[in-house]
Amino acid sequence: MKKYSILLYFFAMGLMLITACKKDSDIALPDSMKNGVIATIAKTANSDGSVNMFEPGELSLDFVIKIEDGEYSNIDLNVVFNADYENQYIVKSSISEGTLGVNMADLVTAIDELNSSADVEAGDLFNFFLTVTSTDGDIYSAYLSTGNAAYGPNMQNNPNYNFNVNILAAYPYLPENFVGYTFHVVETQLADASVTEYDVLVEADPDNPDFGLRIWDLWYTSDSESDSYYTIYVDPDTYGVLADPTEGEDGQIIWWGNAFGSYGRIAFEGMRAGLINTANFVITFIVTPTLPDTGYWWGTEVEYVITRIGKGSSTEERKIVSSEVVKK
Repeated sequence: MKKYSILLYFFAMGLMLITACKKDSDIALPDSMKNGVIATIAKTANSDGSVNMFEPGELSLDFVIKIEDGEYSNIDLNVVFNADYENQYIVKSSISEGTLGVNMADLVTAIDELNSSADVEAGDLFNFFLTVTSTDGDIYSAYLSTGNAAYGPNMQNNPNYNFNVNILAAYPYLPENFVGYTFHVVETQLADASVTEYDVLVEADPDNPDFGLRIWDLWYTSDSESDSYYTIYVDPDTYGVLADPTEGEDGQIIWWGNAFGSYGRIAFEGMRAGLINTANFVITFIVTPTLPDTGYWWGTEVEYVITRIGKGSSTEERKIVSSEVVKK
């Protein structure tokens, strides 16, 4: 009860903020972006979805490059290796709209850390995106050197736009490496980089035990009134993490009780950047927590990095390891 009293206090203090954050799907772009160039990238159906660690040198990727808005004079295909966004390598320069092929030899040539395909290790991540020069000479890239996306959440969540492609070097996904284990959560609010850490239990989704995982007690701890869990699905070809495809227009409800006494259910919306690392047993994704029954949201996306730490249960009341901002 003490913990919930504290949470309710901070929640009440924050109402002035969230009442001003009614969800608006039509937020205007900043003036600096209005006349920019929107460039998208996607894999074709014939492209490899990951680097097969049994034969990494055989990687064959096919991308579709499109300019959705604006006029350009140059397009470069970039890659970031293992999330080192300060080093954004050019894989192909002066490319055009259409289909583009990339192989492992191209990556070895572009990335300083690789001398051959033998240097690729399970868990290595290649993040591909575009940098475009407009006809006015302005440069637009999908990522800043800090790793933050240059496009805002509204554009990131637009189903018609895809700004990056993640390719993971991995071994096959096996549910037994994730089910029944305790995982450590690092929960980061992207708006202010505040961090909360705690442990959770991961179990199989009973509706899809081969590729579905149920993560308990994210964001809001379960209690006697209602269970709190988030269901994700694993794409075994790309190692992407996807939201439950049955979730409705309010997103996926993760808590069915009456949050904070009068605010109803809690949901996660707009999952993106989902990935499962089968070498190091790490699950990552970004979502937006909302209160669908009252129409409020927290005004920020939340990034989850969920790492396996051992076999066992984490059903006891969550222990906060560190938290600079109480957000609930």
